[in-house]
Amino acid sequence: MARFLCFAAILVLGILGGLAANIVYKLGVFSNPIETQGYSCKLLEKQGVHTKGPEDILIYNSTYLITTSNDNFQMWEVGQYTDALDGAINLVKNYKTNPEIVSLKILNFPKSVRFHPHGAYIRKQDDTLFVVNHSYSSGNGDRVEVFALNIEEKTLIYKNSIQLPSYFTGVANNLVVTSKGTMYITKYIATEDPLSGRQNKPFLLQLEYIYHVLFLVHKTNAYKCTFEENWTSKNPLSTNCVAQLQTNSIMANGITWDGKDTLYLADTTNKFVKRYKITDNQLEQTGQVMLSFAGDNIEYDPETGYLYSAGPTKPINHITYAEKGKKAGKEVYGADEFWCGVGYVDTKTFTFKEVAQLKSSVIGCSSAYVSNNKLIIGSWTEKALVECNKQ
Repeated sequence: MARFLCFAAILVLGILGGLAANIVYKLGVFSNPIETQGYSCKLLEKQGVHTKGPEDILIYNSTYLITTSNDNFQMWEVGQYTDALDGAINLVKNYKTNPEIVSLKILNFPKSVRFHPHGAYIRKQDDTLFVVNHSYSSGNGDRVEVFALNIEEKTLIYKNSIQLPSYFTGVANNLVVTSKGTMYITKYIATEDPLSGRQNKPFLLQLEYIYHVLFLVHKTNAYKCTFEENWTSKNPLSTNCVAQLQTNSIMANGITWDGKDTLYLADTTNKFVKRYKITDNQLEQTGQVMLSFAGDNIEYDPETGYLYSAGPTKPINHITYAEKGKKAGKEVYGADEFWCGVGYVDTKTFTFKEVAQLKSSVIGCSSAYVSNNKLIIGSWTEKALVECNKQ
């Protein structure tokens, strides 16, 4: 009996030790990235334009990027969602040469609904923009807002909303629309927020989220959602969503596709980009590639066939930064250490290439556009997009 108990104790300690080592590895606690030399970085701010928290970056054409901005730190870390400024959608003009922020004016959006944009997708065939909105109680949960983009007039005309099921509240992340009335949307936290906002989430449910991330529990997915494209309806459109279990991840985050038949998903905590074949009834996983950082959003570039991404190389930096702000009751810009990785996956060979490791040049990096000597980097918390030029 004593021998059995001794063996059992050694087994349990071994499992716990292995789990602890895996957690330390995933968080990058002891990793030592090598900073890429030669980049000079600056904020792409513009007076009078809301550029804060530029979480997502979309490629519209060779002249314009589209980016979402929102007061994410206030909304999720230190206050109520009602305390956060409403967000915005902006363009980045001439992003390959001399980037300039251009504001898009939103028309006809319901005045009673708060606008806190997160991920977005542009359907270029008819210039329809789909935007995840954490509207919480003002919009009965998370919604996908649908706009008609007029690039010449620099306007977004509200068409309607797609009401997401209640289990998406506060935790819907990114989406792609693969055909008329069909979208794939990610849920990056397993348990939804209350309608009143994340700060009112029961403590035990907050612990559940931390448990899933730290102990590498796969509880999030992409969902296939179908809806009727009836933009003349006076009410938000309903949708039927089904979890795609093949996409099961620790943190199902960024999502994109090649416009044909292949879907790509970022499992942020695992530092994976996963590849799926789209069929009529299901997604078939055909591969995965590991990044050197925790890739957040991913964006497919049809010109190069690359998937651009950015994210924290040492996720522990993200945790310490957020905790510092919580203690101060506000965002504390600048950090002694925040490693941001930038790179791309070549979809032809399905291989990853690291482009840059930047130390404290971008706090909370979450998305990127990559060219030969220029990086445009998004962030969930910075004052604006960051432009980095290689000297």
